[in-house]
Amino acid sequence: MMKVRFLGATDGHVTGSCTHFSYERQNIEFLVDCGLVQGEGNDEAANGKPFPFSPSEIKFVLLTHAHQDHCGLIPKLYREGFSGRVICTKATGRLARISLIDAARHVKGLYSEEDVNRIKFEYIDERDGFGLSRILPIAPDLFASFTRSAHILGACSIALGWMNEADERVYMVMSGDLGNNTKENPFQPLLAGRQGVFGWPEAIVVESTYGARSRETHFSDFDARIETLRDIVQREVFDKKSVLVVPAFSLQRTQELLFDLHFVFSKYFSSPEKSQAPFYPSNPWINDFDGESWGYPLHSALIRAIDSLEPNEANRWKAAVVKGGEPGNTICTFREGAEYSSADIQELISTRHAYPVDIVLDSALAREMSGVFRDELCRRQKKYPEETICRNRKMADRLGLANEEEVDAVIHSLFPPANGETVTIPVGIHQIRYESGFKMPRPIEAQERGCIVITGGGMCEGGPVVKHLEKIAASKRQATILVTGYMAKGSLGDSLVSICKARDEGRPLPSESLVIGEKTISPSEVTANVIEIQGYYSGHADQDGLLDYVFREIGEEKAGVPRKAATVFLNHGQHAARKALKEVIEARGASQREGDRTISGVEVPDNRGRWYDLNTKQWLEPEQESKTDTLLRELLFEQRKTNQLLQRLVDHRSGMSNPAFKKGGKPLKK
Repeated sequence: MMKVRFLGATDGHVTGSCTHFSYERQNIEFLVDCGLVQGEGNDEAANGKPFPFSPSEIKFVLLTHAHQDHCGLIPKLYREGFSGRVICTKATGRLARISLIDAARHVKGLYSEEDVNRIKFEYIDERDGFGLSRILPIAPDLFASFTRSAHILGACSIALGWMNEADERVYMVMSGDLGNNTKENPFQPLLAGRQGVFGWPEAIVVESTYGARSRETHFSDFDARIETLRDIVQREVFDKKSVLVVPAFSLQRTQELLFDLHFVFSKYFSSPEKSQAPFYPSNPWINDFDGESWGYPLHSALIRAIDSLEPNEANRWKAAVVKGGEPGNTICTFREGAEYSSADIQELISTRHAYPVDIVLDSALAREMSGVFRDELCRRQKKYPEETICRNRKMADRLGLANEEEVDAVIHSLFPPANGETVTIPVGIHQIRYESGFKMPRPIEAQERGCIVITGGGMCEGGPVVKHLEKIAASKRQATILVTGYMAKGSLGDSLVSICKARDEGRPLPSESLVIGEKTISPSEVTANVIEIQGYYSGHADQDGLLDYVFREIGEEKAGVPRKAATVFLNHGQHAARKALKEVIEARGASQREGDRTISGVEVPDNRGRWYDLNTKQWLEPEQESKTDTLLRELLFEQRKTNQLLQRLVDHRSGMSNPAFKKGGKPLKK
């Protein structure tokens, strides 16, 4: 008998994914995912409570992908007694380890970097017999296949197979998080399309994050996204010379943005003739002229414009103007009897000239993850060595390249090795730079040259983005925040979006002040603009995509293999999203469309942690635990924590007594 219970991402919650299986035939317990609760109000308490199972009895974990809400409690699992394997793709394992080591600095004692280093990843796609959707053994009478979900690099849905009481192999599919790209329309830049559900499983577990939403058509169009980005770059960076700050999640979103910006600048702005900007853009905070005099920023632009003229004309201009005083407070004027006027200056400085732009990635974490993208986007399948595992199949065509080897070269250039060195990647007359600790241009410099800064901290709550927002949010310079991802309610990013929307629409501003780094500012002081394009980059399939995943049958019917109706379980969604998705699945199932999978029912797991018997297709009521059993379980949990702390102390003292260490626990230099 196989039983399953849903221990996270249930009952209206979106994060904390953890699904517990018990296979009584072989006395094996295992998990699919073991993730952090994030942004749901009670995160610290939820993540710190004991697991509702004994970690030492879990044999292995199957991991769908590397987001924290799916892998974030795996180190805690090891800390509390788990010693088994974590089975996943190589990309998932590498990205998860980087992400978890970074998270260990912020999770307030849940686990340490040492716990992360104890994880025993087994890369399923390095097995000799691996192929996408190919069934492989993972334990006695247990099998699994991994199919691409297109959510993030390495992400997979997982089909589980086991032997039932009639010695028949039966299956259950765990969708994990489903991305948007399909084989027919891989509109997002990097990943190949998601694969569907093969054959006729007993059950399908599907996420419902966007279960109540259907995207507007243009958000699923590659050309529309590129044109939108091109228009933003033209207007904000070239015409206004804005500082364009792009807060981005370090995993997937940053790499997609780098690829798209590389594409846009290569196609539309690569040459001096295509990259034109005024010498001095209109600026609402600087009075250009006071009678026949002007300030230093405008004068600096004027001199650059004069230097672009032919020599005789340039000399006449230089003879006509006088510059005095110090930079920053200089007042410049015409010489007496000059043949030019302020109108002539306005015309000259508004003429356009070649304008190279810096595109900077300021995120050490994203840089490290980009090194994984470099390798994994170019890696081929073992079973089909001519095919990459997860790379978008339309890349070569979109880039105008002859073959996949040329695509490899572009990816290797765009995503350099994660060695920490500053890297410059030319794109025509422009540059993409990987540079940690980037310093925002001063206001006067920003009048001369804007730039694009992609920076860590997707919701603006922490990371390098905070220091940049501290300088631009209420500054007298052209600055725009480009929002490409979800901003949780109450986050700094959400607050900035709300303020800018209210200001631009003429509505009353929020009353609460903003704390940005070491600054506190009122909403009325915010001068930065906000542009939202997150619809183009969302990593979750919408309602139409979820329905397609559930109902589309993949693979040919085989003799002797019966078609089965599937029970659908919905997790990972707020109440409204799951309710809406349940209703549309039931309605479509009842309509019996030709070619659709047959659905036997839709289950919406609650948060009681009940087991579901996949043989009898029934929920099992939880056994009532006595007060004594509860106290004994809590005592066992505390004793296990004490034992682990004692073991760490022993290990630490053993390390200190090692001859390779000197007093103070610091290693001696060899």
